[in-house]
Amino acid sequence: MENTVEKFSWERHGNDIAHLPFSYFTCAPYLEFCAWTTIANGERLLLWNEEDTGLTSIFLPQNPLNWTLFPIARATLEDIARIDALQRPHTAPILEGTEFYYDARSFLEPNAKNRREIQKLLAEKHPTLYYSYPPQKILAFYEFWKGQRERLPGIEEDEHFFRFCLERLERYSVQQVYAEIGGELAGFTWGVKHYSGNWVGLHLKGHRGYRGLSHLLHMERTKLFGIEDVVCLGTEAKDPKLRAHKFALHPSRTVDYYSCTVIT
Repeated sequence: MENTVEKFSWERHGNDIAHLPFSYFTCAPYLEFCAWTTIANGERLLLWNEEDTGLTSIFLPQNPLNWTLFPIARATLEDIARIDALQRPHTAPILEGTEFYYDARSFLEPNAKNRREIQKLLAEKHPTLYYSYPPQKILAFYEFWKGQRERLPGIEEDEHFFRFCLERLERYSVQQVYAEIGGELAGFTWGVKHYSGNWVGLHLKGHRGYRGLSHLLHMERTKLFGIEDVVCLGTEAKDPKLRAHKFALHPSRTVDYYSCTVIT
């Protein structure tokens, strides 16, 4: 490696990653939250640095000379086929998750079932929408939202990333929608533009007692972005219920990610 490993900075390193895929993992907030980076054989690598696994390459590097430097955290089936095509030995791929992509128009034109749920919520609960909100009230709602959920792997990282974003909403030009019902915050959603020209749904947290609320939040957030865009909502974070929910939103495509290590 030509340089030491350092924390990723959008200002210093953002121009070097245009070749990487459109993904939740490559939006500016997420990269600055948890990515590290270095240069190897003329290529900028994006890395995770975890206590249990050490440094891993988030994606398969373009240059085959870099494949053996770090284990690969998020390889696609196409990546694995490329490794196999060059007859490079590797460990058995382990499925780590699925990333979900949607046509933005699908959130503005929901199917009949979701549309009825939205209309019923609007008619019965009369939610009021806001596009900014006091941070302390957002934090209080997040604590309530956590209490609705089972304690699943990844919730700690979700909370750390949520707080990271909350403190930097202006820095990343995060688009925000908040829904109050009965004068109390019932849910919110954030989204951010991706350098590919599409956008990423950063967070959506809602009161589970209000049917149709998540569909309303998806719709209202989409209005803040381009109707022809593609939306990435990230992975299911190893949560079976979240996985089922994201499939129920009818993705236009999905990408399975595998971890593997290319052997020297």
